[in-house]
Amino acid sequence: MHIVASKKFPNVVIHASNDVFAEALGIIREGFSLEGSTLEEIFDGQYEEIFFQRVGTSFQEFIRRHGALRQCSQILVLNAHGGAVNGEWTYEDRLRSYSLQTWVDRHAKNAAAIVLMVCNEHGMTVTSKHTPVFIPDRVIGKGLAFELEHLSFHYTMRMPDGEEVDAYTIDYHLRKLPQPIPQ
Repeated sequence: MHIVASKKFPNVVIHASNDVFAEALGIIREGFSLEGSTLEEIFDGQYEEIFFQRVGTSFQEFIRRHGALRQCSQILVLNAHGGAVNGEWTYEDRLRSYSLQTWVDRHAKNAAAIVLMVCNEHGMTVTSKHTPVFIPDRVIGKGLAFELEHLSFHYTMRMPDGEEVDAYTIDYHLRKLPQPIPQ
């Protein structure tokens, strides 16, 4: 696992599996790419296109305010290939499968939010007692070719109480959050 701090998005820390990291290095080795010429550019671009542009400003404001109430500002992102083993959602790294629930449990206490950039072909879920978790509803990817294949996906935010929040209900949940006290 490689940890890359975003240069474009303050407080975003990307945990990239060794496999995804090796793919990014391959893009750099090939030379000029629209995806970027550094690891940070590639991972920031993936975060921006796969997650940030999809969730909108209400979700971003919710993350900021929920994190401020918990005195956490980091958004932790897991960028890995996904699958399922024995009915459990997993991420892949070096030809092995690991429990996504275990990864979330290990990292949630110190995060304002967790974003899973992990394919979810079977529509599985994970939970956290501490922080909202953003869960894709299917296989994820980026680019026009992906969209033209009708593989469009969206994120649902699962709250610590287990409630699922989507684009239709986020404004209601945002109004329920107390305003953070300015320091």
